[in-house]
Amino acid sequence: MALAGIAIGLMMGQPSVGTAHAQSTLVQPATVPDSLIPAEAPVDKRIELAINNTRELTLAEPARDIIVGNPDVADVIIRSPTRLFIAGKNIGSTNVFLLDAAGKMIDHYQVSVHPDAKAAEAAIREALPNDRVTVTGAGDSLVLNGSVGSDLASRQATSIARRFVIADPQIINMMRINAEQQVLIKVSVAEVQKSALKELGLENLISPTTVGDLVITGVTGGASAVIGGGFGTLLTSAATTATPAGALFIDGPGAIDSAVKILEQHGLANKLAEPNLVAVSGEYATMLAGGEVPIPTATDDGVITVTFKPFGVSLTFLPIVMDRGRISLKIATEVSAANFTDSVAIGDIVLPSFIVRRATSTVELPSGGSIMMAGLLNNDITNALRGVPGLMNIPILGTLFRSTSFQQRESELVIVARAFIVQPTDPNVLSLPTDGFAPANDLDFYLLGHLQNIYTNRDGAAREQVPQLQGPVGYIIR
Repeated sequence: MALAGIAIGLMMGQPSVGTAHAQSTLVQPATVPDSLIPAEAPVDKRIELAINNTRELTLAEPARDIIVGNPDVADVIIRSPTRLFIAGKNIGSTNVFLLDAAGKMIDHYQVSVHPDAKAAEAAIREALPNDRVTVTGAGDSLVLNGSVGSDLASRQATSIARRFVIADPQIINMMRINAEQQVLIKVSVAEVQKSALKELGLENLISPTTVGDLVITGVTGGASAVIGGGFGTLLTSAATTATPAGALFIDGPGAIDSAVKILEQHGLANKLAEPNLVAVSGEYATMLAGGEVPIPTATDDGVITVTFKPFGVSLTFLPIVMDRGRISLKIATEVSAANFTDSVAIGDIVLPSFIVRRATSTVELPSGGSIMMAGLLNNDITNALRGVPGLMNIPILGTLFRSTSFQQRESELVIVARAFIVQPTDPNVLSLPTDGFAPANDLDFYLLGHLQNIYTNRDGAAREQVPQLQGPVGYIIR
């Protein structure tokens, strides 16, 4: 560089090197010839590749070394020093560096491998020829656009596109659904319980209740120790008389009285729950009509916390509108009630049991169609025979010393589901349970016995068309 500075100084006619002024000139920056300036690094070039596709590259200079940042994303195949192929292997991005024999960088490529949008669109059009779906790429994601005829077609297109990406979040669904997508489900949980009870026989009642020093409590049926007369002196007042296997002693008239017991009882219970719920196709909907029972729960440190157990009528369903007006339903319905008869007592805390009718199923039916999704028929029969041991087995006369009972319980449970594809309507054609209701005033309530005042905003409506508290209840689905 010093020689170059001296040469440049002589060419410009400056003083010799020996002078002071010449020495100051030597320290000035010198100009470097262009041939000695290193070449600038090549600018990054971007290559977009669909997965499993290949791009051909032709180089201006022969390359000896190739460096690939992530060989799992892209691979380089060399056919000649100036001709190579880049193949996309997996979705992602990587760098490719090309070096010549001297180690100088020839080119630098930024390679991005994305899902094959064209192949995905072709597969969707082949499966859904009647729908218009377009697929475009957005980085490592696929964007679905267009319109389909049903939610089922949308799900099928999404399922096909899923094969071309790594994970579900990489599918962006922008499709429009042309069909009506709101579904109303009506579930009827109907149960009938029948019971029959019959009892016939003689009840042997021991009397009197006081025999000597021994007090006898009420004894019905069976055999118990009854002490009296000369036998009373053999026992103390601490003797027990509740032993079913005790001896039977008769002391004088009236010690045992017999009562004829004839009973016949029939019962009938009818339960009906009809939850109704509306949801958009492909979305869950849940309803609970009932309440919650507090259930205390003890923790490891002895602290009692309270959790709430829901009961009542609950309904959860997921509708999917398919082609030709068919509906696929995932239904979970339950009717439950707290039962304190079979409760469990823990200290001062009484925990109830629950009577539950539950059904979970997946069904397919047309709009307006019904299907029985669950049913149960239960029949319990109980026969009981009780009496005085030994005497109750005597032919003919044993009838006087025994009683029989017969009990039968029958229950029948049916769960029916019905689904409709619905659309909004004019609110004026809808009826509410509160339509036409107003509390009766004192005069109408006490003198006329009216429970409500009757009014209507319907011009010219007949009296029988105005909603009443008396009469049938329910609703009509059209």
